[in-house]
Amino acid sequence: MAVIGWTLSFLRPYRTRVLAISILSVAEIGLTALAPWPLKIVVDSVLGDHPLPERFVGLMASTGANRVALLVIIVVAGLLVQTANEVLRMIQTQLQVDTGQRIVYGLRARLLAHLQELPLRHHILTRTADSVYRLDADAHCVDDLVIGGVFPLAAAVLNLGVMFVISWILMVTKIRYLNALSKGNEIFMPAWTAK
Repeated sequence: MAVIGWTLSFLRPYRTRVLAISILSVAEIGLTALAPWPLKIVVDSVLGDHPLPERFVGLMASTGANRVALLVIIVVAGLLVQTANEVLRMIQTQLQVDTGQRIVYGLRARLLAHLQELPLRHHILTRTADSVYRLDADAHCVDDLVIGGVFPLAAAVLNLGVMFVISWILMVTKIRYLNALSKGNEIFMPAWTAK
C-alpha cells in the first residue's frame, strides 16, 4: 500500500490533468460502445426488413423513405463516431505522455535534491555513472507505474463495467423475448398440433 500512496503522490500536482484524462477516457469508452450501433442499423433497417428505432423514424421521413440516402447518412454518422473516438484517443494519449514526462521530471528533481544532500563520502564511494544512471533511467519507474499502470487499469475496469451493463441489458431483453415466445408457443401450439 505504501507504493500506491507514493505513486499517487506524484499525481497530486496534476489533478486537473488527471481529471481531463479521466473524462477523455470515459468519453472514449462511450464512443467505443456506440461504434457498432450504426452497423446494426444498416444491417437491420437499411439492408433488412426491421423497422428503424423510434428515435430515427424522423430520419427516414427526411430522406423520403430512400434507403440509399438513409444508408449514406448512417455511414457518415458511423464515420463521425469513429473519427471523434480517434481524436479523443489522440488528445488523451498526448495529455498522458505530457503528464508522464512532467511526473518523471518531478521525480528527477527530487532525486537530484536527495543526491546533493548526501555527504561527500557517498559520492567518493559511489561511482558517478551509477548515480547519473539512477537519476536518468530509474526515474521512469514512476511513469511506468502511473501512466502505464494506474490509467490503463482504471480504463479497463470502467470498460469492463460498461460491457457488463450492456450484456445485462441484452440478457434481460433476450429473456423477455424468450418468455413472449414461450407464451406464444403455449397459445398456438395446441392449434398447430390439432391440424
